[in-house]
Amino acid sequence: MAESPPPPALFGVEPAPRVSPKEIAPFLPGNPIDHAFALYDQQRFPERVRFELLREGPRLVAYLLVWLGDPAVPEVHWLGADAPNELLAQALPPRPFVLNAPPGVETLVQRLRGPLRSYPLEVLLRPSARPLPPPDPTLEVREVLPEEREALRGLPTWEANLPPEALTGPAPPGGPRLVGAYPAGARGPPVAVARTLVELPGLWVLGGIFTDPGHRGRGFGRAVTRSLVASAQRVGADSALYVRADNAPARALYAELGFQHHHPLLWLDAGSGQTP
Repeated sequence: MAESPPPPALFGVEPAPRVSPKEIAPFLPGNPIDHAFALYDQQRFPERVRFELLREGPRLVAYLLVWLGDPAVPEVHWLGADAPNELLAQALPPRPFVLNAPPGVETLVQRLRGPLRSYPLEVLLRPSARPLPPPDPTLEVREVLPEEREALRGLPTWEANLPPEALTGPAPPGGPRLVGAYPAGARGPPVAVARTLVELPGLWVLGGIFTDPGHRGRGFGRAVTRSLVASAQRVGADSALYVRADNAPARALYAELGFQHHHPLLWLDAGSGQTP
């Protein structure tokens, strides 16, 4: 009886400034949302990303996307391998960092990188074809002007919940975009905002959805989220977003707008002090 051929060698992790979209394509049918960041970020922000590629023979089996938007605290996405993998975990940056990862890798990462604070997330998806509830005619929703972004800077609540680039205008052509909600007839900056994190032909990922604490419960967060979903619909794109699993009001709002659970994820804080 002929012996079985040996398994292909696992070559280890290869650092790279880019990863070919052709190599990402096999992952997309199962998880188009998380992998969308790799496709979009290396196209739009090539100077802010790097990759750690894990190959089995010539085949890409998993990778880390390291986002360097905040150089002091890299944000890492663990992609392609839901099971723990020692080689991929060893390629994580030194502390501090934050990591978006499948739940099964938490114990391994903690062993190699020290104590973690863990926040369960739900990844939600909304098909473009699903009907969208009508807008609230009493609220104005539009792109946030550069001077309005500047007006929000220096306000501790806003700076603690939005990254610096969201409060510095204007937005670059072609996205990511930032929309705000304004009480009818009111003057001044928005009281709620939402922005796009990814804008690909078939999928937009939304994030940075934040309402000033003094204006919550009045439909402003719903209005800005709905506005971006409507913009995605107009170009035939599905919408996706991330929400903390313990944020019941936000989950109810997104369900009302037609979002459904796609998969779970963990947001792991390795010494940064940040929260999702």
